[in-house]
Amino acid sequence: MSFGHITITLVQHVKGSTPGELGTYPVIEQTVDLPGCRHRPLTFKESVELSFDVATQIWKSTIPTHEYDDDLYAKLVAAQPDDTIRVNGIEYDIVAGVECFDDFTKPFKATIYSKRHIG
Repeated sequence: MSFGHITITLVQHVKGSTPGELGTYPVIEQTVDLPGCRHRPLTFKESVELSFDVATQIWKSTIPTHEYDDDLYAKLVAAQPDDTIRVNGIEYDIVAGVECFDDFTKPFKATIYSKRHIG
């Protein structure tokens, strides 16, 4: 049983293996698709400073880990707070990493809290 119909793309940013001309390593995106998820907004906050209007929205994603194989589950739990998720082409910054919930013997679901700044 999936929690929703949305496919979330986990985007991990890893350092490339060879440095460029300036000695810096390029950042490479590694993506993993997580099907059957639910992605919904939690809170919304708007702040106006000087001439800038910035809106911050917190989102909660529920992921059905009980439907995934061990390889896909391992890629999910390897997500770090500086990684992002992509839903319908929109990027969200992961706030606190991945929180997994067990159903006695195996992982049942995982939750990712993310945020998006607009403005």
